[in-house]
Amino acid sequence: MTIALSVDSETAHLAQELARATGKPLQTILREAIEKTAIAEGVVPPQRRRVDMNKIREILARIDALPVRDPRPADEIIGYDKHGVPR
Repeated sequence: MTIALSVDSETAHLAQELARATGKPLQTILREAIEKTAIAEGVVPPQRRRVDMNKIREILARIDALPVRDPRPADEIIGYDKHGVPR
């Protein structure tokens, strides 16, 4: 479905500046902005939400930066014997 949108000059200018700064097409800029608001307002169901890979990378970086409290291998910490059975 295609619809025509009418926006004021300030909105058009902001969208064009953001498109230019990010290198994304204007249509993508508008869709992402609308989608972000729709998610925040609960309009978009959770299964339609996009995965934010930057947030995932930030979380993983924070996890990687945590100190190692027990240097033993996971199998040793869990307590597996040489046959793979927990002790």
